[in-house]
Amino acid sequence: MLEIQHLTHTYPNGVRALDDVSLEIPAGMFGLLGPNGAGKSSLMRCLATLQVPSAGQICFDGLDVLAQPEALRATLGYLPQDFGVYPRVSAADMLDHLAVLKGIAGRGERRETVEALLRQVNLWDVRFGDGHEGWFLLSGGQTAGRLGSTVLLVNLFFAGARRYRAPKINPHFQDPEIPMLRDAIQTATIAAMKARDSARLGALRLINAALKNKDIELRTGTAPADDDVLVTDVLMKMAKQRRESIEMFDTGGRAELAAVERAELSVIESFMPTQMDDAEALAAIKAIVAEIGATSVKDMGRVMAAVKERFAGKLDMSKASGLVKAALG
Repeated sequence: MLEIQHLTHTYPNGVRALDDVSLEIPAGMFGLLGPNGAGKSSLMRCLATLQVPSAGQICFDGLDVLAQPEALRATLGYLPQDFGVYPRVSAADMLDHLAVLKGIAGRGERRETVEALLRQVNLWDVRFGDGHEGWFLLSGGQTAGRLGSTVLLVNLFFAGARRYRAPKINPHFQDPEIPMLRDAIQTATIAAMKARDSARLGALRLINAALKNKDIELRTGTAPADDDVLVTDVLMKMAKQRRESIEMFDTGGRAELAAVERAELSVIESFMPTQMDDAEALAAIKAIVAEIGATSVKDMGRVMAAVKERFAGKLDMSKASGLVKAALG
C-alpha cells in the first residue's frame, strides 16, 4: 500500500507543482494521466526519493519514505523517461553492475538472474555486443524499451529477494496470535502519520532508524533466528538509554528535557513484552537450574543460555546474570 498524505512541493522559482496531494494506492498497476505541467513528474520524483517535497508524508508498506529513503531505494525499481547508459559497456556487464549496486554479492545468483532476464526480453544475442561497441549495437528502441525494462526487472527481482525473510518463531517468546513487532511498529507509524501526532511519530522514527542500523550491521553477520528477539533487543537498549538520560536530566534540573525522554520511553515500552520482576525471574531461573541439573557456578553458561532462549526480551540479561549466580549459590 502506497499512502500519500498532504504532499506539497514548491520549486525555488515559486511554481507549486504539487498542492496538498493525498492518495492511497493499493497493490497493482496504475498510471498517472494529466496535461503537461500537472505535476506528474514531480510526484514521481518525490515517490522515487529523487527530490524532497516541501511538505507532506509518503508511506510505503509501513515505511516512512521521507525518513528512510535508503530503505525504499533498496526495494525500488524506477525507469525514467530518458534512460542513459554507459557507452562501451555490454548489456550483460551493465546489468551485473546494477545487481552489485543492489547489494547482491553472489556472482552465481547475479549471473543466473541477469541471463534469464536478458532472454526474457529477447536481448540475449546482443548481450556482449561485439566486444568493442557495447551498447552501440543496440538500437534506441532496444536501449530505452527492452533493456530499460530489463533494468527495472533486475531492480524488482533483487528487491523482492532481499525483503524481510519470514522469521522463525521462538515458542517461548512469540504468541502466534500477536502480530510481529516490526509489523506493529510499522502500523503505529502509519497511524501516527495520519493523526499528525508529531511527538509519537518522532519516537517511532527513532525506533525505525535504530532497527535499520541493526539490519545494516547484520548484513555481514549472522541473521537472528527470531526477528522479534532482534527488535526487542533494540528496544531494550533504547529504553535503557532513555532511563539513563532521564536520571541525568532530573539530577541536573532539566525537567523539559527529561519530559521529552519520558515521552519517547513511553512509546518504546509500548512495544516491549511485559518485563519480569525480580521474584518472577528468580523463580523461573531456579526452575531452569533444576530442569538442567545445574549444581554450581561452573554450570552458569548452560543456565544463561537457557534463560536467554526462553526469556529474551522479558528479562534484562545483565540482571539475569546476578540472579543465576544467586540461584547457583
